[in-house]
Amino acid sequence: MIGASTRNRQQLLLQIAATVKEIMKAEDWISLKESPAKTASNELLNFVKPILNIAADGDLICRDAKVVLEDAIEMSTKMYSKPYDWMFEFPKFGELFASKNMINRDGYIKGNKPRVKLGITPVIVFRNATGPAIVAIMVQRSSVLLTI
Repeated sequence: MIGASTRNRQQLLLQIAATVKEIMKAEDWISLKESPAKTASNELLNFVKPILNIAADGDLICRDAKVVLEDAIEMSTKMYSKPYDWMFEFPKFGELFASKNMINRDGYIKGNKPRVKLGITPVIVFRNATGPAIVAIMVQRSSVLLTI
């Protein structure tokens, strides 16, 4: 939606929200939600199986991955069932640490002007683009590992 006028963006967000709500009302919504999660969890298991410990339970791993994926699908439907903008941005390697939008997950790294070594989670910004005033709110700061 980059470059779209505010009015066009609002209309598009309203259409997306209405479409997502209709999908969620469908009788087969549960199976629609579970099917991609099951497929993806099986693909993930096939990918990690060669590096698993012999004692690891593949069925348990597959089940846990499916639950996480179903939760992600559920969360995304909640996010897009309202006319809001969401931005997810990982800090870049070498970027200066900024405590206003980053959390240092390596307590041993302190000092003058530490830089990002690895962005673990993204900064998440929520923006209500409906109505006369557009308001952006940071929902989550990025967790990072640092280097000096």
